[in-house]
Amino acid sequence: MIDPTIASRVQPYLRAGERITWTGRPPSGPRFHSRDVFLVPFSLLWGGFAIFWELSVLSTPGPGFFAIWGVPFVAIGLYMIIGRFFVDAWLRGRTVYALTTERALVLRTLVSEKLLSGRLDAAVVERRNDGRGVLRFGGSPGSFSVFQSRGMGWDIWHPSLSDRVEFLDVQDVMTPYRLAIGEGRAT
Repeated sequence: MIDPTIASRVQPYLRAGERITWTGRPPSGPRFHSRDVFLVPFSLLWGGFAIFWELSVLSTPGPGFFAIWGVPFVAIGLYMIIGRFFVDAWLRGRTVYALTTERALVLRTLVSEKLLSGRLDAAVVERRNDGRGVLRFGGSPGSFSVFQSRGMGWDIWHPSLSDRVEFLDVQDVMTPYRLAIGEGRAT
């Protein structure tokens, strides 16, 4: 239940008397999220149009400016269609989760370490039939909405970059949930 490698990474951030009760990490590899119901069709339309534009411009004589103009749109389209899934997987590979006797912690290591901390008493769980799920802390919205996202930032395309304290796609999500709400936690 407690991975010693994750515990050692989180240890420097613990308060006096605070103990780790659970550790975990997001799954590896490309993953789909509920928001992809909107994002996949949007990215296919964007990318499809950009590729169509670029091929049309390249197949007709005309100013070279139009061919150059389309390149960034094709690159963005390809990134939205496929690249974002691999970037999100890379981000998840640098993220760990921990529950302590006092807080929920998300530690992300990119260029530097970033620690997100949330209150345990505000735990909200979303559980699928297979037992996997999402555990949110601090009153974050329960489901994705384009209008609820913070400023339409990168976390729309990369859930792993969200500043919300949430454990994404946790196997057996009820175990950390029960610990968070106080069941089975030693006081």
